[in-house]
Amino acid sequence: MFRRNAAPPARGFTLIEILVVMVLIAITVSLASVKFHRDDRQVLRDEALKLAALLAHARDEAILTGAPIGWQAVDSGYRFVRRSLDRRWEEMGGDDTLRSRRLDGPVKLVGVDIIDPITGTRTGETADRAANNVIVFLPSAANRSFRIMLELNGTRMRIRSDPGTDIVVEDPSA
Repeated sequence: MFRRNAAPPARGFTLIEILVVMVLIAITVSLASVKFHRDDRQVLRDEALKLAALLAHARDEAILTGAPIGWQAVDSGYRFVRRSLDRRWEEMGGDDTLRSRRLDGPVKLVGVDIIDPITGTRTGETADRAANNVIVFLPSAANRSFRIMLELNGTRMRIRSDPGTDIVVEDPSA
């Protein structure tokens, strides 16, 4: 026979079940936070990819507008320039994409190398002397080869382009 006075089964979670769930949540959160921390190579690669995209945009803009656009290293960053009426390079105004920029945090510009297509000679400038050199993107797309070297805590990335090729990011240590 059935007993009607029996206590209903307990509902809810046991302390062990709650602790197991909390441990699983803690492990998931800790793994996610490790995944979100970017190492030096990733920070440097992101900065190099951003610069490469801006250089490609400047190249395309020069072709579309029919006016040369230059890129120049300055202090701890770079700027895009156009020729003024008196043939001097002046910073581009009114273009939010091709504005002056600083490099991300401790990323440094350590070298700019512009190669003359006729003689094959290189400027081979270090970053502090590269401010006099301008990488020029011509409307005809007949551009010089160049190499830009970025560094972060001993890790280096190179941005390069040769006539008729895309602007690419290379990891010299890979």
